[in-house]
Amino acid sequence: MKTQLNTLVIKKILVLLVAVFSFSSCNNNDDESFTPINIEFEVIGSGKLTGAGTEDILPGNYVINNQNEWDILINKMNSLNPDTTSSFTTSNINFQTHLIIAVFDEIRPNLNWNININNITENFENIIVDVVVTNDGSSIINVVRQPYQIVRIPITNKPIIFE
Repeated sequence: MKTQLNTLVIKKILVLLVAVFSFSSCNNNDDESFTPINIEFEVIGSGKLTGAGTEDILPGNYVINNQNEWDILINKMNSLNPDTTSSFTTSNINFQTHLIIAVFDEIRPNLNWNININNITENFENIIVDVVVTNDGSSIINVVRQPYQIVRIPITNKPIIFE
């Protein structure tokens, strides 16, 4: 009888220990253990569109993940200046492995405005693209321009957020 009692107590203790370890291992907060990663990106093109506004490229941030959208953007950029995209490092994008991030500033009255992607960071839940617009000073030449930058990054399924 005493042996059965000891066995029952040991079984209860074992069940209790298993339950405690199970519940403590379920508290797996991946968000806290994920270290943000800087994503390497390749600048495909950067500059200022001339005659800006007539290309029908609205100021904003674009994620391009297919050839059709990429072709439309290139055609719009080349609509006034046929050689606009000729300075790109590449226009041949494998959308199975990469996607394009393009940022277009508003139309500016002089040459000193720039838009740049400073860094791209992968977090647990999303990708953050840090975009900075700068003005290097006043210009004596007033020409309407639209600053832009286009980069290529590895493909991702995470949402992309622009800051």
